[in-house]
Amino acid sequence: MDANVKPLVVLTDTVLRTLASNPELRNEFPVLAQLLQFKAVAPKKSGCGACNRNRAGLAQDAAIYNAVRQQIVSMGDARRRLLKTKLNTKKIQVSVQDGKKLVKVVF
Repeated sequence: MDANVKPLVVLTDTVLRTLASNPELRNEFPVLAQLLQFKAVAPKKSGCGACNRNRAGLAQDAAIYNAVRQQIVSMGDARRRLLKTKLNTKKIQVSVQDGKKLVKVVF
């Protein structure tokens, strides 16, 4: 067994964004391209900003990341194996928002 293989990779927002910035992975897994097609909405410039964050923009970002995660979870076994090979890992963990609960999927 290869000593460099990671035991687990967790697909957080940051990891997904990093994967999306890799052209090879983006071509192999077009679902990642969705993360580069949106721009976060800038918060309004009134007050100190701490309470006036653009919650609609944050909710939109979360919905896009969740949709990408759901598509990754629904990939077939062959695509999942390919993703694990590309990420050099034995297992991948993806957390998907399902209604009000967070579901963790490991494959």
